Amino acid sequence: METKHRYIGVLMLTLTPQILSELKLRDPRFPNVSHGVLIHKVITGSPAYLAGVRPGDIVVEINGRVVKTAEDVYQAVHRENSLTVVVRRGSEELMINIVPEVQE
Repeated sequence: METKHRYIGVLMLTLTPQILSELKLRDPRFPNVSHGVLIHKVITGSPAYLAGVRPGDIVVEINGRVVKTAEDVYQAVHRENSLTVVVRRGSEELMINIVPEVQE
């Protein structure tokens, strides 16, 4: 069986409790979240970029499922044809729709 590679075009960091407390110390304005995945980089022209995802966004939910690790994001990308992603950006919570690109 041939597996097609799906891709949204982001580099991510799982926010562990330790990383979260360090980020909050460094930046008092860091969003008040207890879990999530920090978007570190967005590839220009990628599905995430075109959907409006920005570096610094924190993914907290995809298609109604809580996101705690980068692995959760990878699994959703590979499982779903369309992603409704809830991100925290500063004090705002935004809903972004991303359609993963399928690469042969």
